Amino acid sequence: MESRMLTTAMLTAINDLRKKKLSIFFLATNRLRAFDAAVIRPGRFDLQLFVGTPNLDARVEQLKDKLKSVGASEEDKEEAIDRYREFLSSVWAKDAMFMNYLEGVQFASLCADLVASGLELSDDEMNRILEQQAAVMTVRGAVRDEYKASMDMSRL
Repeated sequence: MESRMLTTAMLTAINDLRKKKLSIFFLATNRLRAFDAAVIRPGRFDLQLFVGTPNLDARVEQLKDKLKSVGASEEDKEEAIDRYREFLSSVWAKDAMFMNYLEGVQFASLCADLVASGLELSDDEMNRILEQQAAVMTVRGAVRDEYKASMDMSRL
């Protein structure tokens, strides 16, 4: 769909502007492989850089941020952070790495809500939340394979 939006005339216009060196083009997409080869061929853009979803450490920071306003003890917060990190590590390649930024914030927020309510942040509870969220994740199904393949597509 994305590549159909770039017509031959648009590609010609991009080339003309590049020759004049008057413009800088940024192309942002999480579906680079879906573009026609003519759009992303070498020389069309000087740089292709894959920007993925937040890594594990960034996800843990999301939870830490959400826990700042929670009235739990520092000990309970530290325990929750450790459990959260362990849980995400255990499900990283299956689900967690595919959450976009906002999905990660939502997951962290729901986990922080458990801590705030005095409940234990257990693997079972985090699995329950993740299963509910996985049904509506942006990157799901065959797009996950495309996402993994895109990780190697950066070009300088």
